[in-house]
Amino acid sequence: MKMTIAEGNNAALNCASNDLNHIFLFWLFNKTTIISSGIDYNDKKYKYEVLSGKLNINLMNQMRK
Repeated sequence: MKMTIAEGNNAALNCASNDLNHIFLFWLFNKTTIISSGIDYNDKKYKYEVLSGKLNINLMNQMRK
């Protein structure tokens, strides 16, 4: 999935495979950043909803990772 978000805005990613036949496990960015329950991640930048798989990313900025 590819999205374009204007710099300085927040982004919300919905899990498209969270239904009775699928169980959402994690988000993977750039092959190095994993967002999931039980894994430490930057909770000021990311808000992860365990049951829905929805991921909110605060203040998109090219300089901040």
